[in-house]
Amino acid sequence: MLLWLIDGFAVWRIASLLVHEDGPYYMFRRLREKVGFAYYADGTLLREPDNHVLACVWCASVWVALLVSVLPHWTRRTLSLSTLAIMVEKYGNR
Repeated sequence: MLLWLIDGFAVWRIASLLVHEDGPYYMFRRLREKVGFAYYADGTLLREPDNHVLACVWCASVWVALLVSVLPHWTRRTLSLSTLAIMVEKYGNR
């Protein structure tokens, strides 16, 4: 159970990096720009592509959890990790 909690926090962290943060050397921002995101000079978002996986932590967490998940019961574990990541994103900002 503790391993799933730790994995869930790891999934949230990676998904949050991909969606919200610039990262070292702007690597995550440049990744988002390559897929169609645009930013003003001050770093605020100008536009984002419709229905893109990098537009929301909830969407990104499913794919990140799939990559992180290596146990035999990958379906259940992937959904559990994604759910925990969503809960952290939704309630962790309060």
